Amino acid sequence: MTIPAQIGSDSDTESDSSHSPDSCATYSAPIDAYSLPVWDPRHLKWATFFSFKCEYISEDIATVLEYDLLCPIDSTTSNFKILRSSARLLASLAHITQVQLEDMNDISHHLDAFAMLIDPILLKRLFEHRKLFREAARTHCKNSRLSFPTNVTWVDEFIAKLCSLVPMIASGFIHRLPVAINENIQAQKFNDVLRAASQLPEEWQSLNTAVGSCHFSPAAKRMGMSLLFAVYVMRPTLVPGSMEQISSPSSFLDDLVKAARRISAGIHSPAMSLDTFDERLSAAMLLSILSMIIPINESNSLSAVKPLHLRPEALGTLLDLIWMIMGNDADSYFPLEVLDTSHVILLRWGNVVPWIARNSANRLSSILPNSDQQESSDFYEDAQEPKWELRAAKCLLEFLTIVSTQENGAICDIVQFYIDVIIGILKARPNSTFILNLLLAPVLTAVCISKNTMSDYPTGVKDEDIWFMAIHVGCRNLVHAVVFSHFILASGEVCEPLLCFEAWNFLSATLIAIVEQSLPEDEEQLAPSVFTAICLALRRLIYACNLSTRKVYLSEPLPVLKLKSTRSTHPFLTMDR
Repeated sequence: MTIPAQIGSDSDTESDSSHSPDSCATYSAPIDAYSLPVWDPRHLKWATFFSFKCEYISEDIATVLEYDLLCPIDSTTSNFKILRSSARLLASLAHITQVQLEDMNDISHHLDAFAMLIDPILLKRLFEHRKLFREAARTHCKNSRLSFPTNVTWVDEFIAKLCSLVPMIASGFIHRLPVAINENIQAQKFNDVLRAASQLPEEWQSLNTAVGSCHFSPAAKRMGMSLLFAVYVMRPTLVPGSMEQISSPSSFLDDLVKAARRISAGIHSPAMSLDTFDERLSAAMLLSILSMIIPINESNSLSAVKPLHLRPEALGTLLDLIWMIMGNDADSYFPLEVLDTSHVILLRWGNVVPWIARNSANRLSSILPNSDQQESSDFYEDAQEPKWELRAAKCLLEFLTIVSTQENGAICDIVQFYIDVIIGILKARPNSTFILNLLLAPVLTAVCISKNTMSDYPTGVKDEDIWFMAIHVGCRNLVHAVVFSHFILASGEVCEPLLCFEAWNFLSATLIAIVEQSLPEDEEQLAPSVFTAICLALRRLIYACNLSTRKVYLSEPLPVLKLKSTRSTHPFLTMDR
């Protein structure tokens, strides 16, 4: 029988409450009523020399999952298989932590191995091992004069090493710079980490209670957050489709909100003035988990949760966490030159940035209907639009339009696909002024470029649809007028007489505004460069229509008279009669 050494205590591993979770010893001792001897895999030193391959790790995981320790296991060979597989799983964590990766193949293999080790089914089985070993320790403590406040199992060491591996992989296998520390201090730090792991709940299903409860130490809370982050954020990213195999995480949303409030409440504490790397890392993981369990594509995602999460202070708490993660420097507006692990998690893992932007808009839209400062219903409708996705689509379409040429067929096909999709969105929501104003100009520009550079123009796009959207856009401006003019010139054909008449009124009104210099100040500088295009578009409308439609144009004397009266005075009015 091997009795483990007593583990010291530390303020970071002490419980925040006078009540601490029940944790007992486990060691190499036989378990009554079970046939499996509790052998410690850490005693198998030869296991550290095994060849590191994903196939071996998969076999070891299958062995651990094959045998249920709660059922009788009579075969000594089966006991040894479990012991050997457990030892090799523990050694694989040390291998991933210490290895220096040199090529992409190594990175891919180690990511695959890490994804296997954070499988929730495996972690649940290991927690069962841990609980069984603790029961053996309790049984032995009753018959022994020796007792220890906290003892650890090999599963606790596995959890501790796994949690130390999470930030390293999340940051891209970047090792933190080693610090010269005395060996005794290093041993004490490692013992403190093991102590924190031993304080976690006995059941895997109860792990979420550790992150928001006051009955666990800060180190145990951070360790629980790392495990949740690995399972609910990292594994779905590394193994697509694995999120469907995980139980719904929305059940522990209350615990995550409590954890967010706890971290936010301690931002201005004296301890935060020192090294806050661990707390910032935990806060970044928390935000990333929230962004995954409340997807951004759900309509009114915040309204689907309990009233506890709808309070305005909950959103303020999340913004406080972002402020803490980014560095607490409220006077600095410059981008960070060097990103640490917490910054990388915030930007790379989960959907934190678009999720925060979307939920902020939802929060604003839920407050405005009851506010006296609401000036129009359009602002309330625009607040509900997914601005992040629309602006991303706008930037992508503009970039593809710039790089598309006649020789680049692949990009042209992508541009055509985007044009079809975006026009479909615009047609489906004709009353959304925000979407029209944001996407109309890049769509018209892309169509014009397509007509000039592509022999196979996208057949799914009808000119009538584009004319209708361009004429009936909610907020007309000079940019819309000039891109619509280029579209008319690139099309070569005009639409039905009624749309042509509306286009004539739209463009002639814009032309008169240019001549009278009544445009907004930010558009006034653009007017000289676009004046010719608008004039040519008006000329195309006149020459392309039939005689009866032309008479309708001339029946509106106001635009024609204004153009004639200002022709000799304006420096860049050169339109023919």
